[in-house]
Amino acid sequence: MKTYRLNVIGRVQGVGYRNSTTFIGEKMGLAGSARNLEDGSVEVIVQASEDQLNDFIRALKDQHTNPFARVDGVQLMETFESEKMTKFTAIY
Repeated sequence: MKTYRLNVIGRVQGVGYRNSTTFIGEKMGLAGSARNLEDGSVEVIVQASEDQLNDFIRALKDQHTNPFARVDGVQLMETFESEKMTKFTAIY
């Protein structure tokens, strides 16, 4: 399983987006993390198959997931190999 680094842009800070992302990841059985970046975006690290990644990104963009957030885009920044993660966490 590959590890992906995503950058989520839009109104995603101060609206509970990291927690929503964690909930989605856990619900899908994925592992990873979500943290705010200084530029106002959220960095998401996720371990997933390619199909799972596509479903995960779709869920991240869905306005029903967090009605207070607005996702303008999800950028795939990097794909890499890493040790197996065991859970999904929001980093504060």
